Amino acid sequence: MRINKFLRNFLFPVKCLGCQKEGTFLCPECLEKIPFLPYYPCPKCLKPSLFGGICLDCGKSRFPISRLIVATSYKNELVASLIKQFKFYPFSLELANPLAMLLVKTIEESGFAPYLKQKNFIIVPVPLLWRDKAKRGFNQSEELAKIMAKNFNLSLNTNIVKKTKKTNPQIGLGKEERKKNLKEAFKTKTKINGNFLIIDDIVTTGSTLREVAKTLKKAGANEIWAAVLAKA
Repeated sequence: MRINKFLRNFLFPVKCLGCQKEGTFLCPECLEKIPFLPYYPCPKCLKPSLFGGICLDCGKSRFPISRLIVATSYKNELVASLIKQFKFYPFSLELANPLAMLLVKTIEESGFAPYLKQKNFIIVPVPLLWRDKAKRGFNQSEELAKIMAKNFNLSLNTNIVKKTKKTNPQIGLGKEERKKNLKEAFKTKTKINGNFLIIDDIVTTGSTLREVAKTLKKAGANEIWAAVLAKA
């Protein structure tokens, strides 16, 4: 691993995407400068809500996710660059740790960490279609989920939900088009019980999170939360 990293740095010098310092994609100083999202979004409409719960406007409608936690904003240029680098370049897997720690810190400072532990939440990353994961070599949401599970000492299940349907890229689609695109894209073959924390890298309209949560609910899940690195 160290030899591979040395060769990579020799052939393709790595620079911090924030300050261009050599040796890392994100230096500690630039990591500290990333601003946290100044509010908790409603899981359904993504507007500011009380501690990430369903807001008053959405309170009368049923929704499978009861709480949403988001670390930062994708509108921040550095955050957008980091996530693109992390998702699409295999040599950038080292970014998983600092990016995951943004989400870990958000949950710790929110005061929700003891509740997640007390209720034995199981961490579930948003899955990729197996062909897409094989092509990319990894699932970015799964990499974030692994680090979070370790930090909070929670169980991780990467197989409970599978993506079984090829979908079009969500970028550029409207809210209703996103829903239609993802309809019945996720499946689970097992009956389940317990509480679940869904992990993803970006939330735009919430369609992906909702479909994964619906799959878990149909299989028997109790309480479902979601934690996402950035809000678009």
